[in-house]
Amino acid sequence: MAIASHAAVSSPLFSSPRLHRQLFCNDDARRVPTLKASPLLRNPNVPFLVLRHCRRGVGISCSATASESGGNQQKVKIRRSADENIREEAHRRDEASGSHGFSACYVPFNASADSTETYSLDDVVYRSRSGGLLDVRHDFAALKRFPGSYWRDLFDSRVGRTTWPYGSGVWSKKEFVLPEIDPDHIVSLFEGNSNLFWAERLGRDHLGGMPDLWVKHCGISHTGSFKDLGMTVLVSQVNRLRRAPLNRPIAGVGCASTGDTSAALSAYCAAARIPSIVFLPADRISLAQLVQPIANGATVLSIDTDFDGCMRLIREVTAELPIYLANSLNSLRLEGQKTAAIEILQQFDWEVPDWVIVPGGNLGNIYAFYKGFEMCRELGLVDRVPRLVCAQAANANPLYLHYKSGWSDFKPIVAADTFASAIQIGDPVSIDRAVFALQATNGIVEEATEEELMDAMSLADRTGMFACPHTGVALAALFKLREKGVIETKDRTIVVSTAHGLKFAQSKVDYHSKEISDMACRFSNPPVNVKANFGSVMDVLKEKLNVKTPVPISSRRAREGNPKSSLFWFPRCPPSSAQGRSHEYMAMPIDGGIVLFSLLFLACRPVAAASGASRVIVGGGGISPKSILGGENLAPWANGLLKFSPVASAPAPDGKAPLVLARKRTKRPDMFNSLRMYRDGWDVTNKHYWASVGFTGAPGFILAFIWIGCVLLSVGQDEFHGEVMDTLNFVVNQSDFTVDIIRNVTDFLSLAKSISVDQLYLPYDVQNKIGKLNVDLNDAANTLSGETAESSAKVRRVFDNIRFTLILVAAIMLLLAIIGFLLSVLGHKHAVYIFIITGWLLVAVTFILCGFFIIVSNAVGDACVAMGEWVHNSQAETSLSSILPCVDEQTTNLTLYQSKDVIVQLVGVVNTAIYSQATSVHYNQSGPLMPSLCSPYDSNLHDRQCTPEEVSLVNASTVWQNYTCAVSESGLCVTVGRVTPDIYQQLVAAVNVSYALDHYTPFLLSLQNCQFVKETFDAITTFFCPQLELDLRVVNAGLGLISTGVMLCLIFWFLYANRPQREEVFAKQYEIKTAVVNQTPTPSQTPS
Repeated sequence: MAIASHAAVSSPLFSSPRLHRQLFCNDDARRVPTLKASPLLRNPNVPFLVLRHCRRGVGISCSATASESGGNQQKVKIRRSADENIREEAHRRDEASGSHGFSACYVPFNASADSTETYSLDDVVYRSRSGGLLDVRHDFAALKRFPGSYWRDLFDSRVGRTTWPYGSGVWSKKEFVLPEIDPDHIVSLFEGNSNLFWAERLGRDHLGGMPDLWVKHCGISHTGSFKDLGMTVLVSQVNRLRRAPLNRPIAGVGCASTGDTSAALSAYCAAARIPSIVFLPADRISLAQLVQPIANGATVLSIDTDFDGCMRLIREVTAELPIYLANSLNSLRLEGQKTAAIEILQQFDWEVPDWVIVPGGNLGNIYAFYKGFEMCRELGLVDRVPRLVCAQAANANPLYLHYKSGWSDFKPIVAADTFASAIQIGDPVSIDRAVFALQATNGIVEEATEEELMDAMSLADRTGMFACPHTGVALAALFKLREKGVIETKDRTIVVSTAHGLKFAQSKVDYHSKEISDMACRFSNPPVNVKANFGSVMDVLKEKLNVKTPVPISSRRAREGNPKSSLFWFPRCPPSSAQGRSHEYMAMPIDGGIVLFSLLFLACRPVAAASGASRVIVGGGGISPKSILGGENLAPWANGLLKFSPVASAPAPDGKAPLVLARKRTKRPDMFNSLRMYRDGWDVTNKHYWASVGFTGAPGFILAFIWIGCVLLSVGQDEFHGEVMDTLNFVVNQSDFTVDIIRNVTDFLSLAKSISVDQLYLPYDVQNKIGKLNVDLNDAANTLSGETAESSAKVRRVFDNIRFTLILVAAIMLLLAIIGFLLSVLGHKHAVYIFIITGWLLVAVTFILCGFFIIVSNAVGDACVAMGEWVHNSQAETSLSSILPCVDEQTTNLTLYQSKDVIVQLVGVVNTAIYSQATSVHYNQSGPLMPSLCSPYDSNLHDRQCTPEEVSLVNASTVWQNYTCAVSESGLCVTVGRVTPDIYQQLVAAVNVSYALDHYTPFLLSLQNCQFVKETFDAITTFFCPQLELDLRVVNAGLGLISTGVMLCLIFWFLYANRPQREEVFAKQYEIKTAVVNQTPTPSQTPS
């Protein structure tokens, strides 16, 4: 009983307040529950035996009772003894807890429940007998002996402890991972327990206000990636195999890696004193990823191939040498990685999120997350699983291509270079696992281009994260799914960050220095190179912070009740020194101090040190800037982000204020200072001088701006007008073609009425039906032709007017800009004002046209989409019917039926003539009998095949020509033959009409189901719509450039017409108004 008591007090199960109340707390604190108090405690397989009571309001106070200790009560310490470490404590506790009866084994992946193929976890096996993947199957019958609430409380009780090995985020779920392993064999670096980052600002500002967006930082782990979670399990099992009693001859553990796996393997093998071997693709991993296995003592092989090539080599090597394979082909790693999913549930108090987005490379991790969620669901910890999203880089996207093909045959690819180098895999090992997980959770696969993933990563960094490129892939997928409306605003979404951003710092350096070709780097943030003077620093800060000059601070006197007085702060000059100059500040009330303020401001201008190194004054001491940003500290960044070059301070005249050169001539608007007047004179080293000089060239730039806009507008409108006319002509041609076919059918039906073969005609009822049908067909043709012509005329009129308007606007705007420029140069202020008013009106007109063309652009886009949708629903009645209407279905059906019936009747007339005339001897016929004509339809108007004795409509006239005889003047045959030339011509006429009607039958079928309209609209959406939309964008760009240019012209006209007349500055002594003040202190002023 003493052993059981010790197990009770040392169990971390007591840290769960919910289980305390459920099982052990009583209103009477003096009562001690027995083993019969809970069915959990009666079960001999409970992992921890708990036999003591808790005292309300005090926490846990566990002790042996009098009967159990012979009447002597004594406290039993929870903490371990001083002479044992946490492994020894765990070993003692495991002995005290007894056998728990949990187990696990290898089975073929996705094997049926009755499969007999199993392997012990102690077997070194990676594939099933059929060559498929393996999976770890747990004894769910044993695990289900405990309810989900028990497992929740048990796992919660182990969080944040140093209790071996349960303080680890992986081994706190030991029963769900490797239940049979001895704690003494476990190799753990207390991995897991990674934080959930609430991405509040990213969700609010950039994802449409998502309030429940989280990032699971699996990369905040010992080696900086999620691979630690799986590697602790795999290396622990290898440690078990190498030690007694198994003593397997495993020489080391090896893996192929894109960087993170090798770092994790080398660290855990180093902790267990197991040799590690890693195969790395040369020049494809980051420096941090390469340093980690080298530092941990691994044997690193840099191989001139990609990851897939390294994977093939390591599999061949492990088949020949006693090296244990550590890649995700080995399903033991997935057992550790699945604990991240359980950890997410734990961190949300066992509430299930809606979405989990996981970057995918070798694709084991997406299955591991599914397995963790599904295991919790099956054991009753939760009631559902979230939907999974696998995010892949577009340069390495085999799963995405497989998903887009509808999960058809998987085809490996050759992965191209990607910033997300850890998922640069074209032939993933766990493809089958990933597909199973995604199908089971109704999951999605999304891809991200290089620019999308880098922009997403950098944008996330701007909101407080420090993400890796792989997390950027997942974030980019999130942006896309939010844009498509798949993930909704209210959905709780988890983005899995698989590695620490510091492992991929070079990619961030390249991005922020804009050194990535073909990438805009929209969110780059390079450092600013600034001269070492107050003005330059203030200019940069005001521009970056978008603030104006600070408002003077309220004076102390105002705070004391005198609102008429304010306090200005200005520099007080201390004595100069060889090391440099610092500035202190003093305050003075405005009233009565303006003169003194002006004098002191002139006297206290900062003076650069004539010699000596520049120094920063901090608390009276000098610190050389080189110790912070110079020399060896900047060396790693020399070719990266901080491309600083030393900027020397300009020497100043000894103790004198500088002369402002050409002050009046250079008084111009400063574009870098909100168009305020520049007053610092000629200074080629001052960017504000160049900004003011550049302003004088504004007219030329603006005219070029307008000219480019006019060119774009002219070219764009011409292309747009031509494309519209081509589209319109195409529709009209299609309509005319259809009308011509209908009229041809009408003509041939009319001709059939007059067909006579040896005095044999079509029946009168058939002829009457043909007459009525021709009337309907003519009406249908006239309707189609008329509506198309009317629509065509309207469209031509509208777009001709638009073309004229755009040409007129371009010409007027360009003319206005040139005339206004000339008037402003000549100084005709009144005329300029008139042009300014006119220009404002024209700019308004231009913007109205911009809005109109935006409407047209949207209307064209809508029409294109509508045509595409109508193609799939052609029988619906829509407004598209007025553009190119379908022929009336009833008329079409009747035409088709009547055409077939006429063909059958004509064939009957022909064959009757052949049987009655060609086989007789009325005209002295002789020779072989003439073959009959084949009817393509039977009596029910269904298609039929011709017999060998018949001739078809195609070759009947040619065959029958051989049976024609020459006749005498009396009309009798004088040569061998069966028909006279007259009868032959009558037969051929009947055959030609039948052939024509049969030839147009397929087209009549297309009229029946609007196929010709479908083809027309499909051709428009495919060939014409893209060009139309492009031309509209060009027109809008031209209008926008013209509008902007004219607005700038208006501003320029006004400023230039009101400019002051230039005056040359002569450097005469009597004109110099600047006082020269010697700032060098006199000996009497120098402090002793």
